[in-house]
Amino acid sequence: MNKIDKIKGCLIGGAVGDALGYPIEFLKYELIIKKYGNSGLGEYVLENGKALISDDTQLTLFTAIGLLNSLKQGKKLDNKTICNYVYYSYLDWLKTQGYQPQVYPKTESILDNVSELKNQRAPGNTCLSALLSGKLGTIEKPLNDSFGCGGIMRSAPCAILFPSDYKLSAETTAITHGHILAYLPSELFHFIIANLLNNDKESSLLKILNNGIKYISNKYIRKITLTKIKKMQRDNCKILVELLKTAIALSQDNIEDNKSLSVLGLGFVAHEALAIAVYSCLKYENDFEKAIICSINHDGDSDSTGSITGNILGAKLGYKNIPTKFIKNLELHNLICEVAEMLNKSSN
Repeated sequence: MNKIDKIKGCLIGGAVGDALGYPIEFLKYELIIKKYGNSGLGEYVLENGKALISDDTQLTLFTAIGLLNSLKQGKKLDNKTICNYVYYSYLDWLKTQGYQPQVYPKTESILDNVSELKNQRAPGNTCLSALLSGKLGTIEKPLNDSFGCGGIMRSAPCAILFPSDYKLSAETTAITHGHILAYLPSELFHFIIANLLNNDKESSLLKILNNGIKYISNKYIRKITLTKIKKMQRDNCKILVELLKTAIALSQDNIEDNKSLSVLGLGFVAHEALAIAVYSCLKYENDFEKAIICSINHDGDSDSTGSITGNILGAKLGYKNIPTKFIKNLELHNLICEVAEMLNKSSN
């Protein structure tokens, strides 16, 4: 499988999970079953013939453009500079939502004249308030104490373009989400996506996940340090690791999916969203459709858990293995593929 097929699979897969889960984002599982049948929602709910993406895919696209704009500087980049350009791109997104940023260093973007992006699709309050503050959040100087999933669900382009810089996804998450349990899951998510995209030996997903858990444990748990932030990182990393180990164990048991997912949480916060995605991907590792359907049919943040699941399994299985019925009618399909091509070209 060539790399561009994996990159397209990652971005389109995320958009598929987002669009499939978006209509049931705030519905309880019992209501989903009552409305769509015992298997839950498994087909697109179309609006004017389109399966609509939410803010998850919108922000993924704006993350990609911010990263690509940083590369145009023609000099060696540090993560602070990269985050600045991602932040500027997020301000572009903020304008599409009908808000005027306090500071606005406009950047050129292929997203400028895309009318479909100028729609509010349940944008997260944390993202909005952080971007309206006029300040760029960092790990060292957080804007808030939020550990919502609004950072991890937009992080895939970081792993595509800067595969070895796992911390970059943590730092771009901290632009809007300041809690450790917001940005550590993003760092681990980056590890997973990057290793799937660059997996020449076709290692199993479980092996990559276990290596990712080992990586983050070695970095944040096993190091002895006395600083306050390092101690908090260690303690919260333990929470993340234990939940992911639970997700892995549940995926290997013969338990009904809705019961397993209820153990892992609702997915509105980042570590729970990643755990639900990990469970779904492992349970149905070679079946994109079953994994996505599993990941969205629960009480919680269906579009975000679907998006993260689609990113992971799309990167593993590739664009060619996403069922045609999910490609058809997907809003902004061609634009997402164009951005994938741009990321692939810049990553070579």
